[in-house]
Amino acid sequence: MTALFVVFTFILFILADILVLRMQNKKHPAFENSPISVFNKKNISFPKAIHISKGHTWAKLLKDGFIKIGIDDFVIKALGKISIINIVNENTNIKKGDIVFQGAVGSERVSFRSPIEGTIKTVNKKIIGKIISDPYENDWGLVLSPSGNQENFKSLKSGDELAKWLKDEFIRLKDFLSKNQPKLELVGTTYYDGGNIVEGAVAKISEDGIQDFEKEFLVF
Repeated sequence: MTALFVVFTFILFILADILVLRMQNKKHPAFENSPISVFNKKNISFPKAIHISKGHTWAKLLKDGFIKIGIDDFVIKALGKISIINIVNENTNIKKGDIVFQGAVGSERVSFRSPIEGTIKTVNKKIIGKIISDPYENDWGLVLSPSGNQENFKSLKSGDELAKWLKDEFIRLKDFLSKNQPKLELVGTTYYDGGNIVEGAVAKISEDGIQDFEKEFLVF
């Protein structure tokens, strides 16, 4: 009887708390909607004119023959809040696969490689220290003068081929996450369930998760 009385009293306290919060037009924390954003293979989008490398950096041919380069939406959703901390200097000659951007994800560092060979003409200094949120428009990284257009774009993916590849990359990301032990803050949160992955999940797995992700997804 004593145990039942304690349980009953506890329930009354909860109901009273909920009633007061409703009168204040507030929600009880236990019933708040989760602030977690998720993504899946259906909502990974890209512009039509974009070509993407195996290292998840994109290239767009401009009317003047120069090529604009940035980081794709897939890798931003996988890593979460990425701020750019370093970009190669203008007039630098680069080869395909050379590091052109360095970003910070929390206290970790991650590098991104050029999908194109050429000479750096313009650097978007506005993204230094900024969280990348508009990867294909305002948050582009640099413009370069390519050497050999046809060869440059040969290994990049676009159109239907790109759409299929990104879906395969999503599945590969799910496999990658399943092999890594999540940090304590993800306990109780399913980071890939029903076809969804929590945005920024890579930053919340094992201690070396971001470095392992770079080796698996960003090096080519």
